[in-house]
Amino acid sequence: MAELYIVGQAPARTGDGRPFTGNSGKTLLKMFGWPSYEYMTARVNLLNLLDKKQEPLPGGRGDRFDYETAKREALRLRAHWFIFYPETHVICCGVKVFKCFTGQSPQQPFKGLALYHRRFNTVVKCWYLPHPSGANPWYNDPTLVEQAKKFLKTRLRDAAASPI
Repeated sequence: MAELYIVGQAPARTGDGRPFTGNSGKTLLKMFGWPSYEYMTARVNLLNLLDKKQEPLPGGRGDRFDYETAKREALRLRAHWFIFYPETHVICCGVKVFKCFTGQSPQQPFKGLALYHRRFNTVVKCWYLPHPSGANPWYNDPTLVEQAKKFLKTRLRDAAASPI
């Protein structure tokens, strides 16, 4: 079984400090059809690249993002996964998180990029999921929400079925 991580930017202003306890977590719980945060954390690993809430942007549409600190944390996580896990699946919530892990902007939702480490013969597969916060109008379209549900369930199934 491969490791599966869902990685966000930083704790939500409306959450309790743990990853995905704000609007993003509620969106993910709903899409997965899971009854509680505890149920979700028993099935996937949840992380944020930044450990503290960020300063709000003017106008209330999102928060500032410390790219340099986030990129360092993404590189640290990648190195750890390369060394300790043969295969890791990472669902990157948002363009910024995907870019921190891969150095590239995602081309479209639900597309992934495999990062290989030849020395350890390991892989980190990074997938792009549009940021599930309340600030993202992407989730207002029921067709796109259905695509996101299917994507998340496929990633969960694939990670569970991957050989060690």
